[in-house]
Amino acid sequence: KRCRNKVVIVFSGKRKSGKDYITDRLLERIHQITGDKNSCEIGRLSGPLKKAYAEEHNLDYVQLLSDGPYKEKYRADMIKWGELKRNN
Repeated sequence: KRCRNKVVIVFSGKRKSGKDYITDRLLERIHQITGDKNSCEIGRLSGPLKKAYAEEHNLDYVQLLSDGPYKEKYRADMIKWGELKRNN
């Protein structure tokens, strides 16, 4: 019987520092080692905030999670919106 301990690893860093890249590679490697696609998952702390912003502004949530021009287009407004939400 295999032991299924839960481990949480947090990656933080500046914008464009490679957090998504390294976590995606780590996830692939863990799935390779375990042979189980459900053995590990990535949770993003910004996910719920981006989801709410996307819903309120009728935007593509998946694109806001990506590292591309779509997210950059809305970044400044998303930051202001998030600050307003946290302060109310």
